[in-house]
Amino acid sequence: MASLRLIVVFGIAMVLTIATAEEKYTVERHTDVKNTCAKLLRTPTEDLEHYLASEYPEKHDTFCFVRCLYIIYGIYDDEHGVDLGKAFEMFGKGLSLDEFTEQSKVCFDHKEGEEEVSCHCKKAALPLLCLRNWYLENNRV
Repeated sequence: MASLRLIVVFGIAMVLTIATAEEKYTVERHTDVKNTCAKLLRTPTEDLEHYLASEYPEKHDTFCFVRCLYIIYGIYDDEHGVDLGKAFEMFGKGLSLDEFTEQSKVCFDHKEGEEEVSCHCKKAALPLLCLRNWYLENNRV
């Protein structure tokens, strides 16, 4: 069942990534992507209300939802992880790619003594939520 969901997510990701750069990251498109992930993952209404308000509590279902969002945007895949170039398009406002890469390293550094994350959802969501929070702190959106 999980592999079927993954296939559906990747299929939708292929269709949705055809959008032009100008429409890639609009509020409307982001809402559409959130609703798509909610349908794919059968997200409870209560959780979706949080996600639509850009509230992402630290729990497994949230991690899977965040993973879905960034798979659809083409910023993340399970084999290669985060695509920094595409993450830069979304989060790199006002920086060069080199500056973005340097400043966002904190989101990817594995801390010594930290346990390796085995859950695909959590493994995807932690650096992506870190990037999102870093972006919000630095851009006062």
